[in-house]
Amino acid sequence: MWFSKKRKDIEFVDTSRNAYLHSPIIPAKKVPIPFADDQRQKHGKYKFSFCPGMYDYSAYGYIMPAWDDFHIKTNKAGSTALQGGYRKTQDNFTPPNRMDADVVDGVFKPQDGIDVHVWKFNAPWGVFVNKNISCFLMPAFYHAKYLDDVYVYPGIVDYSKRFHTINFICALKRDCEVHIKQGEPLLHILPFHNGDIESVSRPAEQEDMDSFKSTIYNSQSNFYRKFLYVKKKFSLNKNNK
Repeated sequence: MWFSKKRKDIEFVDTSRNAYLHSPIIPAKKVPIPFADDQRQKHGKYKFSFCPGMYDYSAYGYIMPAWDDFHIKTNKAGSTALQGGYRKTQDNFTPPNRMDADVVDGVFKPQDGIDVHVWKFNAPWGVFVNKNISCFLMPAFYHAKYLDDVYVYPGIVDYSKRFHTINFICALKRDCEVHIKQGEPLLHILPFHNGDIESVSRPAEQEDMDSFKSTIYNSQSNFYRKFLYVKKKFSLNKNNK
C-alpha cells in the first residue's frame, strides 16, 4: 500500500537542479556573521550577541545565497548586470532583467549623479508551503558585506495559493561596480503564519504602567534570554529526508 509522503511546512525546491548542490538555502543561524571576529578582536567579546533582539533576528528563518556570480555596474552612462561573471555559464540560470525604476522612484536617493537602475535576479528556487505561510524577503542586513553599495528591495510574498517565485531585486546606490560571489548571502527569508491580528492604540492604565516599569528580572544577568526569550526552530533537511 502506498502512503503519501508527509510534506514539510516550507519546501525550497531548486528548479535548476544545480543550485542545491553548491549554494543551498540554509538556516540563518548557521550563516557566519561577518563582523563577529572584528568585534572579538576590538572588544574582546562578541558584543552583538548582547542584544537579544538583534541577535534573534539574525538567526531567524533562512538565508538564500547567490546561486552564481553577480556583477553589477552603474554610472552616469547607465547600468549593466551580468550573471555567471564574464564566462559562459553551463547552469542554464535565467539571466537578470531590468525592472521599471518608476515603481520604486523615491525609495532611496542615489549618489554621484546616477539614475536608479533596478535589476531583478530570478532565483531558481521555488517556495512551496503546506500551511498558510508568507515570507518577509529582506536584505541580509547582518550577513551580507555589500550593502553599503547595494540597495536591496524588501517585500512580503504570500505563498499559500500556488505562487512560488522568489527574486533578488536591487539597485546600486552610487557610481560603482559590485561583485557578489556565488554563495554570498542574498536574501534573509523570514517565514510567518498568516492570521488575523486585532490591535488598539490607547493611553496606559495603572496596571500597564506597573508592568511596563517592572524590573523583576533585571538584577539577573541575561534575564531576557533566561525568562523572556521564545525559542524559534527552523530546520532544513535535504531531499525531504
